[in-house]
Amino acid sequence: MELTEINGKKWCVGFRWTESRSAREYSHKKLQEDAGEKYDCFTTRKGRVGTQYGFAMIGHKYSEYVQSFALVTALKELETVTPDNSIIDSNVFLGLFKLVNTNGDEFWWIHARINGEVPLIGDSVYYSQEDAFKKLALLEKMTGLSKGLCVHLEDPTESAEYLARFIRYDFRDKYLTSAGSISRINQYISRGMIIKAAAAAVLGLIILAAFTVPKQIQQYLATLTYSEAKKQEFRQLQEARQHPEKLFTMTWQTALLPADTSYVCLREMMTIPLVSNGWEFENASCDGSKINISWRFTDVANFLNLPENAVLNTRDLKTATSTKAIKLDPSERTPRADGPGTKYTMLHKSNEIIAMMSDLTQHTSSLLKPIRFDHPETRTLLDQKITCPWSKGTWELTQIPDLLMYSVKDGTSLFDMVSKIPGITLNNITFNVGHGWTIKGNIYVKQ
Repeated sequence: MELTEINGKKWCVGFRWTESRSAREYSHKKLQEDAGEKYDCFTTRKGRVGTQYGFAMIGHKYSEYVQSFALVTALKELETVTPDNSIIDSNVFLGLFKLVNTNGDEFWWIHARINGEVPLIGDSVYYSQEDAFKKLALLEKMTGLSKGLCVHLEDPTESAEYLARFIRYDFRDKYLTSAGSISRINQYISRGMIIKAAAAAVLGLIILAAFTVPKQIQQYLATLTYSEAKKQEFRQLQEARQHPEKLFTMTWQTALLPADTSYVCLREMMTIPLVSNGWEFENASCDGSKINISWRFTDVANFLNLPENAVLNTRDLKTATSTKAIKLDPSERTPRADGPGTKYTMLHKSNEIIAMMSDLTQHTSSLLKPIRFDHPETRTLLDQKITCPWSKGTWELTQIPDLLMYSVKDGTSLFDMVSKIPGITLNNITFNVGHGWTIKGNIYVKQ
């Protein structure tokens, strides 16, 4: 357990939390049984269907902690947000924060919420990054959140500033409900009596002032959190229905243009010798980051002098393979007209793409294999299925004339023409002796 300071107030972290249960049914005896000998103090927070109890061992440091409050009880409106600021779920959250205790020592704090409640290890303190990352991986599986949806802050100042934005701890929390305050296990009964006495006094004042008990106020306080959660859920679902694209990744926007992929591939592929140390060139394949080359054994070759960087194929000793890494200089990269900041509505429909690609083959004397389109991705949000407004297709051109395979970006080449199609990517260029050139890629189409 640790004590940290945020916005001039002291907050406790590091409790072990129970599931929600009715406070009326949770007796002092049950509290002592759950605490056992491992814990000597407790705190509470309002769960979705009752009260959650958090346990910790403070020992002789109780006087240092008694004036502080449990941080998780004060954090409200935590949300899981995608990198493009879309809200996924306000009831699921996972964060890893580096904080500083009141002695100036740094530690790691993990906070998780599942269905609006703090799980057993959802308020955990660690003193090594390795231990924290191991527990984070476990909680990622429990919450179903990927690393991209987990808040991860390694700077104590940034962590404190982030958490400060969500702290909501007012008069009602501190003096009426006592949520988040720290109590010893053996003070449970006396504390309950104090709370009941305070509540009775407040109730008596209300009766004297208004001559009747305004039950509407009690109902309002009881349903406020629930109604706010429902409103947030409705806003999330409404946003997803109006802008479903915010739930999905526009992969094509960050991919290289086909003209750039062909440029970096072909300028290297054209330098591959037909024969190297007696081994005969057989085929080469390039994906924009590396070239894989296959060589065939000949009568003038030997197994001690392979082509540069080549290794023997253990299943077929008459062949060898080599790999060469390549890279496009950032200054050579051409910005995509359908790149980051643009909308998916720039994409064409599948029938339009088939017509455009077919027309391309007519002008290049190449052969287009049937384009295969996948079903659109779907995501489930609040039990409602949200369908991606685009889908991915796979295209392939074969029997491409040698004259069209050159690496100059002049605006008129085969790859310049391909690059003008929104949502298209080039994934592979292959040359095979006896079969010629083949290029493959993806194409994204709107529904």
